[in-house]
Amino acid sequence: MEALINWIMQIIVFILLAVIVELFVPSSKIAKYVRLVIGLIFLLILLKPVFYLFQIDMEKVVFEQLSDHTSISKEQTIDELIKQQNEQIQRTNDDYILTEVTNRLKEQAEDVLKEQFVTITHIDYVFTDESRDINSLEQLIVYVAPQTEITEEDIVVIDEIIIDLEKQRDLNNEESLSETKNILQNVWHLNDEEIIVKWGS
Repeated sequence: MEALINWIMQIIVFILLAVIVELFVPSSKIAKYVRLVIGLIFLLILLKPVFYLFQIDMEKVVFEQLSDHTSISKEQTIDELIKQQNEQIQRTNDDYILTEVTNRLKEQAEDVLKEQFVTITHIDYVFTDESRDINSLEQLIVYVAPQTEITEEDIVVIDEIIIDLEKQRDLNNEESLSETKNILQNVWHLNDEEIIVKWGS
């Protein structure tokens, strides 16, 4: 009997509190949510005897629901962190591979380009997608510049200087670029669409 009186008192007190809360809440979008929460709490109070009948601990039920939601959120956060770390590792790995490929390509072309008096300053890579994976490589953009460094091997003692103006090359013309492109195609075994050669750094 005492439990029944307590239950009825809880209903009366809650209704009074709900009326007061609704009076202070402005009529806006927030009012809808406030009414929804009040309605849910009122429903739980009304069903309290049923929960007692089936010996359901309300606090335990609510706590378990909150715990499940929190654990799901933590799992999602962990999954997102793992995904971000994997992407970062993949990017670092791809950058390292591209650096190694660039160095290897420069080494392969260094000797033949010396004869053309040009050197590779930079290589850009064009990919079919955003992954920057070497397997999705579509095109190389190679930037070359006139060779300015003189090594000891290039220094030759000569007795006589003969200047043949016809054989001098203008390194900045399209013909020279085309010849350099052909040489790089042969050295790197690429077709015409897979490589572009430009002047610049």
